[in-house]
Amino acid sequence: MLKKIGLWLLLVLFFVTPFLRAQTSDSSENLYEIWIDWMGNVAFYQYKLEIDRLINGSYQEFIYLLTKDEFYRATLPLGVFRYRVFPVNIIGELGIGTAWVHFEVTPNHRLVTGNNEQRTGSGEQGTVGSEQGKDNSEQITEIDIIEEIPAVRRNRYNTLGVSLGTCFIDPVLIISLNGTLGILPNLYAELGIDLGLISVYEDVINYYSIYPFANIGYLIPFESRQSKGDFFMSTGIGYMFGNYTFSNNAKVDSNVLGFNFTVGINLDGFFSISYTLRTDFVKSANHKLMLGYVFRF
Repeated sequence: MLKKIGLWLLLVLFFVTPFLRAQTSDSSENLYEIWIDWMGNVAFYQYKLEIDRLINGSYQEFIYLLTKDEFYRATLPLGVFRYRVFPVNIIGELGIGTAWVHFEVTPNHRLVTGNNEQRTGSGEQGTVGSEQGKDNSEQITEIDIIEEIPAVRRNRYNTLGVSLGTCFIDPVLIISLNGTLGILPNLYAELGIDLGLISVYEDVINYYSIYPFANIGYLIPFESRQSKGDFFMSTGIGYMFGNYTFSNNAKVDSNVLGFNFTVGINLDGFFSISYTLRTDFVKSANHKLMLGYVFRF
C-alpha cells in the first residue's frame, strides 16, 4: 500500500513540477510596461499611488509608493490589477483620492523583460480630487489601450532659478532671479527681476539697470531616451529703471516700460536656455539671451 502511495506521489511530482516551474518563470521573467498618469493639484506636495493585484479572487497589495510626479511607469506581470491615487499635502495628510481603476496587463502591452520583443504601450488615467468611488471588485473591466506611450506629465511648472546672460547692447551683463508657479496644468505665472551691468558706450563709466517683470506662460513637456525637459513660452510686462554715469560725471536716467516675449527650453529639470524680445513698441527693443540653473519642485 505504501509503495502505491509513493508511486502516485512521484507521478504527481513528475507532471506538476514542470508546470509550476513554467508558471514561476513566466511571472518572474515577463514584465510589461504600463504608464499611469493623473491630473495633479498644485496645493499638494506629493501623491500616494496604490496598485493591487488580483490573486485567487481577491486583491492584494502589490505596489504602494509616494511620488512627486504626476505619473508612474510600472513594470507588471500579466494579470488583473487596480490602482488609485491620493494627494498628500506638505505635512503628510492624505486628500480625497480617486476611485479604484481596474485594468488588465496583457501581451499587447510593451514587453520590457523576458525577451527582445517590443509591444504597444498602455496608459490609464484617473483624476485626483474627485470623490472617492466604491470598490467594485467583482466587475473587472479592461481599460482601453493607448497606442503611444504618453509623454512625461510634468505639467506643473514650479521653479526657482538664477541665470546669466546678455542683451548684446546695454546691459551687456544680466543677472536674473525668477520663480514660476503652475496655476493650471501646463499654464504658469512668472515673477522675476533682472540686474543689468556694463555699457557698450566708451564714455559711460558706470551703468546699472533694474528690470522687474511678470509673465504668463505655457509649458510643453517632452521626454526622449537621452533626456527629459520642457519647452516653454511666455509673455508679459516689465519696467526698467536704468542710470548712466558719463565721464564728465553727468548722470542720465533711462526708464522704460517693456513688453516681454520669451521662448526657451528646460533640460532635465535643472538647466535652462531662453531668448526674450523686449520692446516698448515705440523706439526701444533689445534681445536677451540667458543661460541658467533651475530648481524644479
